[in-house]
Amino acid sequence: MRLIKLDQLEYLRVSGPDAISFLQGQVSCNMELLSETRSLTGALCNLKGRVIADFRVLLRDGDCLLQTQAGMGDRIRETLGKYAVFSKVEIVKDSKVQTFGLLAESVPASAAADRAWPEVVDEVSEHMGAKVVAIDASPARWEIWCSEQDQAAALLSDPELILADDERAWVCAELTAGIVHVSAAMTERFTPQLLNYDLSGVIDFTKGCYTGQEVVARMYYRGKPKKRLFLIASEKAFEPAATLVKRQDGEDVDAEFVRLCDDPQPTNPPRYLALVVLPVELAQAGDALTLSSDRKITIEIQTLPYTD
Repeated sequence: MRLIKLDQLEYLRVSGPDAISFLQGQVSCNMELLSETRSLTGALCNLKGRVIADFRVLLRDGDCLLQTQAGMGDRIRETLGKYAVFSKVEIVKDSKVQTFGLLAESVPASAAADRAWPEVVDEVSEHMGAKVVAIDASPARWEIWCSEQDQAAALLSDPELILADDERAWVCAELTAGIVHVSAAMTERFTPQLLNYDLSGVIDFTKGCYTGQEVVARMYYRGKPKKRLFLIASEKAFEPAATLVKRQDGEDVDAEFVRLCDDPQPTNPPRYLALVVLPVELAQAGDALTLSSDRKITIEIQTLPYTD
C-alpha cells in the first residue's frame, strides 16, 4: 500500500477557551460539529465573499489544528489575528506536524488490529498515536497526521506500508474528486461557487454568520452561477495557460485552469486531467471542445462525485 509524504502543507494551531466559538464566527464550516472523531473542511473568506484560503481542521489535544496549503499559514494567521483581539485564543504555526497520504483498497492489517480504521469521509480515528482522517471513499484515501517524530517513525516502520515518492498520484486523486486548494496565487480571486465549495461540503449554509457569509449566501440562494469548476480530460498534457476552443467553429472558450495533473491516469489511452472554471451553459450544452494548439485533441468533461 502506497504511503505518500505530503510536503505541500502547513499547519496552524488555534488554542484557548474561545477557539471553537471564535472560529465559528470566521469560517464557512460549522465548528460546533467538530469532535475528536470528526474533522471538517472549510474556507476563510473576505468581506466580499471571496476565498482567502481553504483548510481541513481537526481536534488535537483540545486545540483546533488547521491544515492548509504551503504559503497560506501566515495569511490565515494574519487574517484571523485581526478579529482575535476580543477572544481568548492563541494562533500559532505548528511545524511539528507531518502528514502522509495513504492510497489503498483496504485497511492495513496492523491498523485494523489497532483500532477501527475510519470509513466515513471526514471521520477521525487514531493509529499508533497519530490521527487518521478518511478523505475519500472511492478510491479509498486517508491522511495520517503525525504530531511527533516517533509517530512518523512508527508509521514508516510498518512493513505493509511502502513509502512512495508519488505525490502526483495524490494530486490526481484529488483532481478526480474535484478538490481545489487555494494557493497564494489564487487567494481572494475566487468565490466559493467558482470552486464548487458550495457543492463539495466546504460551505455550511445552515450555520450562523461568519465573515463574508452574507455575500456567499446571497449568491447561492438568489441566482444560478454562470461559471463553475469542471473536471476535463485529454490525451495530451494541459498547459496552465492553454486555450480551449469549440471544435465546431474554433471560437475561444472563457476558461481558467486552476489545477493540473502532470502525470496521466493509468488508462489506455492515458488521460491527463485538469480542473478548470468554465461557463455552465457551455458545459451543459455538451459542445465538443479541443485545444487551440492542437485541434485534433478532444477534451472531455468528466463527472464529479458531488454533482451526480
